[in-house]
Amino acid sequence: MKRSRRIALITMGVSTLALAACEEPLTEAMIFRSVEECIASGDQTEAECKKAYAYAVSEHDLAAPSYASKEACEAEMGFDRCEPGLYNGEDERPYRPGFAAFMFARTGAVHPQPLYQSDKDPKKFMTADKRKLAARTGRVSVPEKVAQRPKNKVASARRGGFGASARRTSRSSGG
Repeated sequence: MKRSRRIALITMGVSTLALAACEEPLTEAMIFRSVEECIASGDQTEAECKKAYAYAVSEHDLAAPSYASKEACEAEMGFDRCEPGLYNGEDERPYRPGFAAFMFARTGAVHPQPLYQSDKDPKKFMTADKRKLAARTGRVSVPEKVAQRPKNKVASARRGGFGASARRTSRSSGG
C-alpha cells in the first residue's frame, strides 16, 4: 500500500475518534406519546407509567416554552399545536406548545419531562428548554443534557413606577 494512502486512512481513523470523543455522553431513556403506549411497551408497570406521565404534566405547567400570543406560538410550532398556558396574573394569558410526548427513566438518570413537536421539524422532539432529540418512542439513548430537569419559568407581574417587573410569589396567610 502506498504511503500516502496509509496516511489518509490513519488520518480518517483519528478524525473519527476525535469526533466521537467530542460527543456528549448518552443516557438511556424511555419516550412515549401516552400512558397507554407506555403500558403496552411492557417495560414499565402501569403505576410507573402513570407516575412519570403525571410528573411530566406538572413540568409542562411549570416549564413549557411561553409565547405572548397564539400566533407567535403557532409561528414556531405550527398550526393547531398550541394551547393556552396557565394564567400568569397579567392582562393576557400566554400560549404554550401542546404536550406531544413524555420522557423518563426508571433509574432517575432522566428527569420525567414533557416533549413537544413542531410542524417545522416533525422528526425531532423538543424539551421545555428547547433542546432537540429524535422523535422516536420506546427505549432511546439521549444526551445527558437533554435528560436534565427543564428550568422552571417564573411568571412576572408588571409593576408601575421606576423599574420593570418583579417575580410573582404566592403567599398564604396563616391564622
